[in-house]
Amino acid sequence: MDRYTQNYNGNWAIFPKDDDLAHIHNVQTGQRYEGKVIDRLAMYEEMHEIYVKHTGDTVYYIGQGECWECIFGLVGFTEDGGIDFMLIDVEGEGINCDYSEWGKTVFPTQEEAESALKTKSTGGD
Repeated sequence: MDRYTQNYNGNWAIFPKDDDLAHIHNVQTGQRYEGKVIDRLAMYEEMHEIYVKHTGDTVYYIGQGECWECIFGLVGFTEDGGIDFMLIDVEGEGINCDYSEWGKTVFPTQEEAESALKTKSTGGD
């Protein structure tokens, strides 16, 4: 899947391909159109990439002051239009996670999770 959104200095921006009909980013003037629609599209694209790369993979979840090994499972949409996903822990229990938890409490590697856990335990954010 081609991406239309990119994180540019902490903000999402749309960068359509040359052959697309809707040009939302004007390269000549630098004018960008931002807002909820762009944020939603970016969120969908991000979750799609995470889903494609990690479904069935082992990921690591930080909860209750510990790092838990889990399997990345289903992706779904919430009633308010958000995205969530489910992890399956080693006992077969499901853990629902909001999209925003990726990279904060859910990590693709144990090293990243343990580093984040260590940072949290020392009072960092």
